[in-house]
Amino acid sequence: MSFLRSFLSGALTLGVVFVVFFLLDLAGFNPNLQDSAESGSNGLYLFGLLPETMFTQEFAPFDHLISNAILFWMIVLFVLTLIIEFFSFLVRQVSPRRSRG
Repeated sequence: MSFLRSFLSGALTLGVVFVVFFLLDLAGFNPNLQDSAESGSNGLYLFGLLPETMFTQEFAPFDHLISNAILFWMIVLFVLTLIIEFFSFLVRQVSPRRSRG
């Protein structure tokens, strides 16, 4: 039951964040991000670990880079959490139950 609860709470959280970002995007919200002098960008590319087009072309459901980056990392963490929860659920179901006494 905890696997189902974990899945539903994570999916609901992702849904709420998506709706909030969608409404902000629809309303024309424009975050004021200062350009970073070192990287030549706004510093959201994790020190060169991700390609510059990651959140502007490949994964770009919204107009703003920050919204795309936050949603992407939330989805990654959600999927990883689901995998961990699923395997721990399977281990609990398969492991023999020990009686106390």
